[in-house]
Amino acid sequence: MRKIIILLSILAATGSLSQAQKINPKNLNAVIAWSPAGKDANFRKAVAACISQGFGIHYSDIDIGVITTTQKPVTGSSSAMLNIIATDSTVMFRGQLLMSVSIDIGSVTAEASPSEIKNKGQKGSPLRESWNAMEAVAREVGDSLTYEIR
Repeated sequence: MRKIIILLSILAATGSLSQAQKINPKNLNAVIAWSPAGKDANFRKAVAACISQGFGIHYSDIDIGVITTTQKPVTGSSSAMLNIIATDSTVMFRGQLLMSVSIDIGSVTAEASPSEIKNKGQKGSPLRESWNAMEAVAREVGDSLTYEIR
């Protein structure tokens, strides 16, 4: 009986019995900027940060706190577009990576579709550079940042 208790305590201490889901930091797709300034002020800060980082504003609605940016080139033939939601205490950033790649095989043309911006990719890759661009905008908005999978 004593051996079972010791074994269970060792397993619990190492996390083998833990039910908590471990998040791989390489799959994070949302940056949350924390700012207690209020929804309108957070919205305005997010718009200003987007513009200062080279993103244009495609759509914005201060009443619901939503901002969609235009595409910003990040590397070669790829560009990033951000979707932002401002609330009373946070501003959430998510985005899409758009790559201008097409392949012609006979009479069929295949084009790349937008993909979600994630914390992935090697330094200099389109995915990494789009994540860095999104994070740079968020750093201008919030007092602190957290990262999530949404």
